[in-house]
Amino acid sequence: MYNPILGDWLILALLFLNCSRIFFLKYGKIDTLTILAPICIVLSVLQIVAWGMYLYSFAILAISILAFLINFRAFLRFNSGLFVDHYSTGFKLGAMLVIVLTVAVGGMLIYFRPENVHPAKFSAAIRKIRVSGDFTNGFSRSLPFEFAQGEIVIVEPEDTDGAKKQSVIIFPDKNAGISDYMPLALVLAKKGYSVFLGDFYARDGKWCHSVADFKFFRRAMLLHEKMFMPERFEAQKQFYTFNMEKECAVMLEIVRQETVRADGLFEPVYMIGDWMSEIALPEFISEHKESVCGYTILTDFEEYKLPGYGFVQASDPLLAFKFRAERDSGLKNVGEIADKIETLIPEKKFPESEPRLESESDAENVDAESGKTVETVNDGRNADGN
Repeated sequence: MYNPILGDWLILALLFLNCSRIFFLKYGKIDTLTILAPICIVLSVLQIVAWGMYLYSFAILAISILAFLINFRAFLRFNSGLFVDHYSTGFKLGAMLVIVLTVAVGGMLIYFRPENVHPAKFSAAIRKIRVSGDFTNGFSRSLPFEFAQGEIVIVEPEDTDGAKKQSVIIFPDKNAGISDYMPLALVLAKKGYSVFLGDFYARDGKWCHSVADFKFFRRAMLLHEKMFMPERFEAQKQFYTFNMEKECAVMLEIVRQETVRADGLFEPVYMIGDWMSEIALPEFISEHKESVCGYTILTDFEEYKLPGYGFVQASDPLLAFKFRAERDSGLKNVGEIADKIETLIPEKKFPESEPRLESESDAENVDAESGKTVETVNDGRNADGN
């Protein structure tokens, strides 16, 4: 699964084991299981670092801290090598509280579990590229152990012989995450398209202009603003457009570098955006007609129930429930949208007049402004934006 649910279940299982020892641990033994309390805090923090702050991660971190506080005296006894002779009534009540909270969150995780989006189910493969740099000077692949300012996720068919080789870029809204658009990416990959998604945290790519711009908090802060301060959020759409256009340029260049053919021809690029991209994509493509063969805005589809949130009906049913939107069981809505998008993507074509790259070194340094003349899209959303 391309989501944090497995890590959440692991931490909850350790918390349950840590506190349920009041029922089975024999007195006169060293209380070894108390070590699980600080371990759960460490794992909860790592979960947030890896996936960002979200409702479940915040709840699990809070429960882990509570469990550690309840186990603090037991932890000190364990460090001193002392035996357990009894558990106090306060400790037992605290442990029972943690068990109840753990079971409650675990039950929510099961009931509101995301749809299965394992790549193997879609005959697809996922690979990631860590990049370092900024929007001013450009991005490049991160070196081992180098701090990265972005991540590119590529979803492509496992069967490259049957792939259509069409490159598609999906631009997630920043109050959502890549995982919220993964259902669409996997369905398109199953149809034979190579799908690129990017997430950047460069110094010149600020969205909140505060500590919330850190990778761990940005999505949570923007999601909170969109949900509870919609007027303020929508008032900044022009600013979001400016940032999205910068990401368009970077993603286009990265995709061109990744898809340059052996004969030096560039494969066509098709772009898909959400609410934040409604203005950015038409403006960007009007200046890069030779590089993009068309675009789609998800908000145009009636099947897309929650504009700006991604496909949370499949990736985050709890958030969808908050908006009274039904779970997208079996990715039915995603499949319908993907079918419509497929009819809008033009067939790949490589005219003889298309610029060629003479060497691999040229391919690595291709300028984002170069490209090829492409076929127009027959739905009215072509490279001209008309």
